[in-house]
Amino acid sequence: TGGPGLMPEACNRNIQIVGPLNIEHVSGTLYVIGTADIPNLQFYKLEYARGTNPLPSDFHSIGEVIRQRVRDGMLGVWYLGNMPAGDYQLRLTAVDTAGQFPTPCTVRVTVN
Repeated sequence: TGGPGLMPEACNRNIQIVGPLNIEHVSGTLYVIGTADIPNLQFYKLEYARGTNPLPSDFHSIGEVIRQRVRDGMLGVWYLGNMPAGDYQLRLTAVDTAGQFPTPCTVRVTVN
């Protein structure tokens, strides 16, 4: 993982969250900015889990899956108004038409 404001090393350029920054404090309505642009994209999804080291089964969807490529644009919106304060993992997963997916991009945020 990266330090404050740095992307985790696991995020490749084609599956990347650039906003919010890693370890950023967030509140209200969060606009997730980045890239979901893999070859043969079937869909991408945004998910969150509470805590700093959640299990894969702890993640919950943010909205619906999206079936179009995004490059350096808005990936989705996460309304945080009802979320308990604390640390969360925000994860972007892109899936291709064969059902394969590269390593998801995950950033840690703190909900105020």
